[in-house]
Amino acid sequence: MNNEHTYGKNSLKINWRKNMKIVIIGSGAMGCRFGSTLQQAGADVTLYDIWKDHVEAINKNGLMVETDDGVKVIEIKAKNDLGEIKEADLIMIFTKSMHTKSAVESAKHLIGENTRIVTLQNGIGNIESIMEFCSPDNIIAGTTNYATDLHGPGKIVAKGHGITKLKNYNGVADDILNEFVRMLNDGGIISKISEDVMVEIWEKVAFNASLNGL
Repeated sequence: MNNEHTYGKNSLKINWRKNMKIVIIGSGAMGCRFGSTLQQAGADVTLYDIWKDHVEAINKNGLMVETDDGVKVIEIKAKNDLGEIKEADLIMIFTKSMHTKSAVESAKHLIGENTRIVTLQNGIGNIESIMEFCSPDNIIAGTTNYATDLHGPGKIVAKGHGITKLKNYNGVADDILNEFVRMLNDGGIISKISEDVMVEIWEKVAFNASLNGL
């Protein structure tokens, strides 16, 4: 498969697997799992988190990921100052919903005309917060039922499997979405394009509302 696509401010033709710059905002357990997955699939990933000890541990020792197959260390960049990050082709938001707007606002210097922003967060209202800073056409939304635990600075336990469902908010499955889903699958996170992503999001809201109290 040819991984070259035309996109970006200057319509540059790039090789996704070598040059696609992805920034993860909120690099706790889930952010680290998805970030390390995309890094292993060939993207240029930067993790961002406000927990300095966590960031320092990743930069010093790598990200330690414990899976069903054992423990491996992923070399990946980490920052606790978004100002140090200069560009992003795709931004993934993994903060709590209450922090979505401030998270995206703090990263607005990274959001270009064609930058995609991905939300797999629980709850509703995340898409609306993101739309304050970018076109609805540039939002990828979805859900995931993968579970991950953070076991101290620079260490996650990413056991078990699940399914991640995504779709462009405008309903179009374009080359960028297709390739992003392929990258997740290649890195080990089972993913597919949703038929109706808003149904997926509301179903998860209903599930969490009924069961989390128990």
